[in-house]
Amino acid sequence: MTIFRSLRMSSRLFLPFLLLCLTRHSVANDSLIQINKCCNDNEFLNEQLECVRSEVPLPQWSPIIYQPEVSGFLAPGTIPENWAIIKPSKPNCDESSRGPSGDKYSLKFIVAQENGLPPSYVNFDNGSLYLQDHPELISNRHYCIENNAALVCLKVAATNSALDALKGKIFKCCGDNAVYSESKKSCMVDPNVDYWNLNENFTIIGGFPACVNSHYAIHGRLDETYSLNIDGTLSDSHGKNYNQSYCIEKTYENLSEKASIFVCANTYSGFEKDVRFSIYPIGLAISIVFLILTLLSTLLLPCTYHVLHWRCQINYIVCLLFADVLLCFTQFLSMYISPTLCVLSGCHARIVF
Repeated sequence: MTIFRSLRMSSRLFLPFLLLCLTRHSVANDSLIQINKCCNDNEFLNEQLECVRSEVPLPQWSPIIYQPEVSGFLAPGTIPENWAIIKPSKPNCDESSRGPSGDKYSLKFIVAQENGLPPSYVNFDNGSLYLQDHPELISNRHYCIENNAALVCLKVAATNSALDALKGKIFKCCGDNAVYSESKKSCMVDPNVDYWNLNENFTIIGGFPACVNSHYAIHGRLDETYSLNIDGTLSDSHGKNYNQSYCIEKTYENLSEKASIFVCANTYSGFEKDVRFSIYPIGLAISIVFLILTLLSTLLLPCTYHVLHWRCQINYIVCLLFADVLLCFTQFLSMYISPTLCVLSGCHARIVF
């Protein structure tokens, strides 16, 4: 009897605990976001929408994921804890999967990144997908993603598809409802969307050009330095700059002025064509060599070590040498060093001068 009583008591204690665990497990499952991975591991997606087995090991599956809470991207290879990866799984573009509307949808193959262009799509941590040339976010049920490409259910345009194909593509740096802030060095949302408008002759795509270390330079203004062609290219006195190498945006601090042209700093034609920016670092390098020789020759005269004039001269040469080294460094590597390092180098050079 004692054994049966103990079993009854233990069952009374265990059953509520079991029910609590099952409830929590079901709630956890409901909170998971299902993300479709088009293919199995070590397979890639081809343009025929087929999964092909790779003969060599492929890199780890690592979609580009943006997290609005921290205003930044997750580290490569990091998958949110609330994501449940379903593989292999491709989206169903039937009308039943997109709601009761009469719109038709088709499966579109989108390359992850074209040469010289920003990524074609970015994931959000809530499972939605942002496409560069699509105005609406894509639900997690309506796409699958691989490292090299994605399959997305997109609305089939019934009338304007032929006209849209003929439109020139224009990159608006900050996308819809946003402008660039030079003080913050980033895009910021601006509800006043009527500052400038590119007419319906163009297809507007959000994003900056793909630049080394994400270094950009403002190279003139629209309708002043450059004129916009119907095919989406820019014309200036030197010829055409194609749309892969620039984007157009208003700056928040100068909203009344024309839109600015943003280009990659390392391809900025002004620096490439101006011979002064080649002469400056060469002249500084020659100056450094002679300063070192002067310093060495002065140190070879120990009989003058006690002279105050000699000490002042040594201090002056060392300071000048240090300043020239910093200036030469910033001139030679101006296209590759970060703006912060450039400013720090300039400040140190100014101090030692």
